[in-house]
Amino acid sequence: MRIAKWFNRQSFVVKAFIQSLITTIGFFFSAIIPNELVNSFQLIETHQRILAYLGVFLVVFIFYLLLYVIIKRSLDLIGKMENEEKELLHLAYSKCDRIVSDEVSIIDKEEDIQSLIIGSPLSRIQKIIDSIYEVFDEFYNKGTNPSNEIKFEVTFMTKSHKDGEITIPNYRNRENRRPTSMNLREKNIHIYDNTITAIIYREARPTIHIIEDTSIPECGYEELYPNQQKRIKSTIVFPIMSSNNLLVGTIVVHCDQSFFFRLERKKFWSELLEVFAKRIAYNKIFLDSICSKDNSVTLNISDYKNAF
Repeated sequence: MRIAKWFNRQSFVVKAFIQSLITTIGFFFSAIIPNELVNSFQLIETHQRILAYLGVFLVVFIFYLLLYVIIKRSLDLIGKMENEEKELLHLAYSKCDRIVSDEVSIIDKEEDIQSLIIGSPLSRIQKIIDSIYEVFDEFYNKGTNPSNEIKFEVTFMTKSHKDGEITIPNYRNRENRRPTSMNLREKNIHIYDNTITAIIYREARPTIHIIEDTSIPECGYEELYPNQQKRIKSTIVFPIMSSNNLLVGTIVVHCDQSFFFRLERKKFWSELLEVFAKRIAYNKIFLDSICSKDNSVTLNISDYKNAF
């Protein structure tokens, strides 16, 4: 697969040279080897030589056929993957553009501008989380039998304004239910201390974490409650960074299919989630700024501080 990816990235001239070289080598050996093999058998009878040539021909033919099929399938898979990535990125930008368009329409209608500018950074983050979920669900479950659909979950994890511990103020799943772990957090505010998000918060240089299969002990995934791994089988945790390279939270995408998220596609998953991360960072930093100031203007700041 890596060789096929490398080949696919080359220019037309390089591809033509490699294909011509392989064809020439194949022709050269196909012309020499059969004759040498047959002569080495020291066959005298004509029908024996014909059968020998035929046998060698079939072996060489099958070898090149299998080689062609393997290369063709690899290139087709790479082409399909590249088209998939372009479609996903286009869908991601479209979803984000729709959020902006909705806000522009509010301004055009001269509705509550103060609410739009000040009162809704958390609701805008929720819209972005909804958009991430919709991108995955719409693309990968389009036309799929309901019984075979992949179940995705998306959460935004960050530090709480109430207690300074990790929490989940925004989430989206098929049932639109609050994460079970948030119910447990009410009694234990440290419940997320051993999660991947907590690890990212402790990293000197936060990076994306991809867990291909949560059931593998070496992957470092820790259940927060019994049987959580039956629902969460593959995960991405992506750091959301400010312009000063400070971590403001993480985007977490789960699904119920093992090896759905693969390390070999780390670059693409980073590119896709960065589309949303920038927009979440803007709203989160704005919200933090509001909550950290002793505001003297006529805004009910406690509403935002109590939000999470």
